[in-house]
Amino acid sequence: MRHLIIGLIFSLSTGASVAKADTIQDILTCRSITAIDARLACFDAVADKIKTPPAVNASPDNARKEAKSSGQKIPQTFGLKEKEGEHITQTVTGIKFGPAKQFMITTESGQVWLQSDTQKVKLPRKLPFTVTIERGAMGSYFLNASGQSTQYKARRLK
Repeated sequence: MRHLIIGLIFSLSTGASVAKADTIQDILTCRSITAIDARLACFDAVADKIKTPPAVNASPDNARKEAKSSGQKIPQTFGLKEKEGEHITQTVTGIKFGPAKQFMITTESGQVWLQSDTQKVKLPRKLPFTVTIERGAMGSYFLNASGQSTQYKARRLK
């Protein structure tokens, strides 16, 4: 019975309509009744007074209409994957090799890329040459020199 009382009070406090003092008083009155059948009938009568909230239609169109009517703005690209920026092609203007024979290239746009894997490097030695940098999984990038089939894992420094 306590659960019923708590449930009714909770539904009043979280419902769509504001709880009225007389409804709360009715619940307290029902609580004081000792006869089981009369107490249950009292709670049923109070429950009938409480309006149930309207059913929510969760379709995207209705959500958009409700958002527009309430003044909220929903971005048009929400939930869509970005197709832009999957790869770029740059011209290499500088190349340096570190002690571990990993390369660091500088592109004409000022970007600096460092090889992050330990694969043997077979990049052209004559500058300038073009590279294609592709976005990989989990934030990784792959660099491919033009005319070669080897891809190198790289990370951007600048």
